[in-house]
Amino acid sequence: MEQKMDTKLIGINEKLNKLRENMYAIASEKKKLLQTEDELHLLFRKSDRLFQDLNYS
Repeated sequence: MEQKMDTKLIGINEKLNKLRENMYAIASEKKKLLQTEDELHLLFRKSDRLFQDLNYS
């Protein structure tokens, strides 16, 4: 009986470790996406300023 519970606990621990790894991977990907979003906003602002400069030239 005790061995069966130990086996279940080991299985649960392995699932938790896999879940933790997935959460770290998701957090890392989210960080990359947010950085890309910031870079895109910066590029759009620069582009908008260039178009405004062209219109006022």
